[in-house]
This record gives sequence, structure tokens and C-alpha cells, in this order.
Amino acid sequence: MVKYLNLLRWKNLLIILLIIFSMKYWVFETLIYRTGFLQFPSVFNSISAFILTLSVVLVAAGGYVINDLYDTEADRINKKGKILLLDLMSEKQAQLLYFSLTLSGIALGYFVASQAGLYQLVFFHIVSATLLWVYSSYFKSSVLIGNIIVATLSALVPLCYFSFETFCFISCYGKVFEGQYDSYFIIGPLAGFWDYTLILTTFAFALTIIREIIKDLEDMEGDKKLTGQTLPLAVGVLNTLWITRLLILALMLCILYLYYLKLQIPPFNYLAFHGYLYLTLIFPGFYLLWHSFSNHVDYEKLSNILKLMMLFGTLSSFFYFTLQ
Repeated sequence: MVKYLNLLRWKNLLIILLIIFSMKYWVFETLIYRTGFLQFPSVFNSISAFILTLSVVLVAAGGYVINDLYDTEADRINKKGKILLLDLMSEKQAQLLYFSLTLSGIALGYFVASQAGLYQLVFFHIVSATLLWVYSSYFKSSVLIGNIIVATLSALVPLCYFSFETFCFISCYGKVFEGQYDSYFIIGPLAGFWDYTLILTTFAFALTIIREIIKDLEDMEGDKKLTGQTLPLAVGVLNTLWITRLLILALMLCILYLYYLKLQIPPFNYLAFHGYLYLTLIFPGFYLLWHSFSNHVDYEKLSNILKLMMLFGTLSSFFYFTLQ
């Protein structure tokens, strides 16, 4: 069972679950309380949120299966000694698993979208499933295109939940907000919710694209033997490292700018959050930058640190919940 869970990248799937959970219960529900709009509770209930989370997780799991299926040859070179998908099942079984996971995810997405009153919201699931297939089939070994696709998919997770929650809220209370406040996003919980979603989406996109470039550096041997054309193979290791360094530096400067010039309000200016930010994002970020200049860069370590930064960045919303 553990082998199958590892192939489905259960840790990554857990982060998806955590993103949606934190956005609903630690951010949106808390914003309703903080803004004093208790007469407008969330309409997108817990059961719907659970089904939506499950649908997104299933589509993502299907993407990992098709990626491993198409990437078997390269993985045998890059991941020597590790158990691969086709070591546990046949190619037909892997294809069946992919279609089962993906179609189940889309079906659940359609169900919860229909329950919310706008079946078109399943667009997120269909686009995500399509991008995952296109990435695995055509752009896995490409110069930046594959990296951008994966980063976009990461950014779609918070946008997907935001769209479902926001549509339900506007459908129920829209006329009230239009009549009394002229807008949904100037006052009330949706104003702060959109700001948070935008920050998290940008953060997810930036961290993922950096991590994907580092993974390309890690997988150079297999990509080269299979005539891949990733960024390191196109411009060289040194140039790719400089691109990575500049991206990390830009991300860290953006985080510092956002925190000190935009978020010096409770609870973000509390000492506890200040310490949390430095321990989980600022110090690890500058460590990444420092380590990238070493003679022997451990790409796997850098990749894991970036994944932890994504996790702790998501968990930062817990402060908004606990320090209200």
C-alpha cells in the first residue's frame, strides 16, 4: 500500500487537501468573523468542500500516474533503485488507473459544481486534467514550457476553491451586497479573501517553477540520454543556476516587500508571526540561494526545501485563525 501511495505522491496530495482546508476554515470562515459579517455565513458547506477537495486530489493523482507512465525510461536512469509504476503493474493497468482517477475527479467536480448552481465550474478540473496529459505527453522535456504548465497547475488549486466558494457566496448574498455596498470585493469577507487567494496563487506559481527547474537539473542525465530539451540542456547548468538564483532572490524580495509594506496589520505584525515567517520562509529561502553557489549543489535537498516552504506558506494561514 505504501508503495502505491508513494507513486501517487501522497505528500503532494496532502498539500492540496491542506490548501483547500486552510482557505475555507482558517481564512474565509475567519474573515467572515473578522469583518463582522456574521449574518452572511458560508454557503459552500463542509460536505461540498470535501467533495471538491477529493475531486481535485483525484485529478492530480491521475496526472502523477500518466506522468510516471510516459516517463518510465527517464526514471530508470534518474531514479535508480526506486520502485517505478511499471514495476508494480502492467501498462494497461496503469492506463486504467489513470482514466479511473481522472474521470472520477472530473465527475465529482461536475457534481459539486452542479450542486453549487454553476456546472461550468468543472472547467477547472477539465483544464487541469488536459494540462496534465499535455505536459506528460509533449512538454515533460521542454525548455520552460513544461515548467510553466506545472506551475500553472499549482496555482489553479487555490483559484479553483476560491471560485466555488465565491460563486456560492455571491449567488446567495449578491443582491444584498449590490444594494448596500455596491460591490462584493470592496467590503466584507470576499475583499480579504481575494487578496489572500492572489498572494497564495502567486506564491504557489513562483515556488513551483523554481522547484521544476531544480528538478530538471537533477534529472539531466536521463533527459540527455532520451534527447530531452530542458532548460539545463538548452542553456547549460551554470546559466540555469543563475536563472534559479535570480528567481529565488526575486521571490524573497517580494515576500519581504509584501510583509513589511503591505501586511503590517494584526495578526501579521505580531511577534509570533514574525518569527514564523523568518524560520519557515525567509531563512530557508536565503539558504537556498546560498547553497546554489556551493561546488556540489544537492538538487534533491533544494527541491525538498521548496516543498516545505510551500507547506509552511500554506500553514501560515493558521495564524489568521488562531490570533483573531
